[in-house]
Amino acid sequence: MVLHTVWDTPSEAGEFLDAYMTYGTRRCGQSANETAGGLSCWQAADTLCVTLEGDAVIVVLGPDELAVAQVLEAISD
Repeated sequence: MVLHTVWDTPSEAGEFLDAYMTYGTRRCGQSANETAGGLSCWQAADTLCVTLEGDAVIVVLGPDELAVAQVLEAISD
């Protein structure tokens, strides 16, 4: 699953990211692993990742880390 949201301002996108970070932590029962590229991921029965790109937030949910990485690569600009 891919969710790509675009907000009126980067600040609003940041607010959504903060809320989604809370959701991911509650959903998976652990804090996200953060990468150097600004990607935050949770590993549970599946893999959930979220990233902020200016005024957009991208969420990818997949069966494993490899599938999520492939999706992110396919949709990257």
